[in-house]
Amino acid sequence: MPNPGSFEHKTVIDASGMQVLFAFLDADAIRAWWGARNVVIEPRPGGLFVVEWESGHGGQDDLLGPLGGTLAGILDRSQAGHFVHFGSLHWLTPRGQSFGPTRLEIQVSSKGNPREAPTLLKITGSAYRSDAHWDHVFELHRREWEKAIQDLKKWCESQAPEQPEPRIMGLGDSYLAEAVLKRRRIS
Repeated sequence: MPNPGSFEHKTVIDASGMQVLFAFLDADAIRAWWGARNVVIEPRPGGLFVVEWESGHGGQDDLLGPLGGTLAGILDRSQAGHFVHFGSLHWLTPRGQSFGPTRLEIQVSSKGNPREAPTLLKITGSAYRSDAHWDHVFELHRREWEKAIQDLKKWCESQAPEQPEPRIMGLGDSYLAEAVLKRRRIS
């Protein structure tokens, strides 16, 4: 069956929306929960997002060989406490195959206050082409995100910093972010 071009996963995490977004925007956090070897992240719109795993991280695939490799793109849209979107993502496999560009959107909802738990996390992967190789990669990514979300959830609920805001407040329009965090009326 051909892929529909996008997948979506949702889960509730007993951490604040700010803590969950921090997990995607801090190199040490990404190394911890995602098992990355190297990470370059510039947590600002237009900033780099590069994650590298050891060859074989995540196992072996019958068609693609060892998993792992490098995921690289840019942080193209964000709003502190609400969402971060990565675009122009390319996955370079350990064997040198390249798949991209795709998109990854992370959205968080924390009952009106991104500093309170729990948080509903929604991850959407999109812009997958449809042919035999892409259909395989789509299904692989869909399954791998199901596993990664469990590792993310465990990290956020046990190791995320209590106040990650200074690291991610520069995302998006700071006036809007502060207004939401302080529950000011936005007109």
